[in-house]
Amino acid sequence: MIYIDANILYNYIFETELTEYATEALSNAVPKMTSDTAVNEAVFTTLRKLAKDEYGLNSSRSMKKYLKTGRINPSLISKAYSYVKATMISYNVVIVPENVNWDDVVVLAEKYRLLPSDARILATALNNGADKLATLDRDFETVQDLIELYPRSFWE
Repeated sequence: MIYIDANILYNYIFETELTEYATEALSNAVPKMTSDTAVNEAVFTTLRKLAKDEYGLNSSRSMKKYLKTGRINPSLISKAYSYVKATMISYNVVIVPENVNWDDVVVLAEKYRLLPSDARILATALNNGADKLATLDRDFETVQDLIELYPRSFWE
């Protein structure tokens, strides 16, 4: 089982220098999972990209301000989510529960020097039986003794 991180979804949705790696990860025939934390991150980063492309906004703060004042059409949120959802459906990525204990998340964060959201992703992957973590986030380099990082071509 492969856990799909948010950056895999983002780099598949938008053509970047990392798209080939994202496509490799999603195209693997092994069952794929993700969680609400990764979906939230993927929708947020997709929304930021759309806000930049459609409104010229370069920061989260500007995006929030424009949303609040009505200068961004709020349907942009649905558009961002639809891109993430369509990608997950196309590649049979299921959302698994994040039944993780915050004490365990903090232990992983400290041991592997991860931000709490990354440690939560790692804990969720492990608790749901993932033996691979598909990510393009170099912050996960420290966990290679715990879980296989994927796609291999990115991590070699």
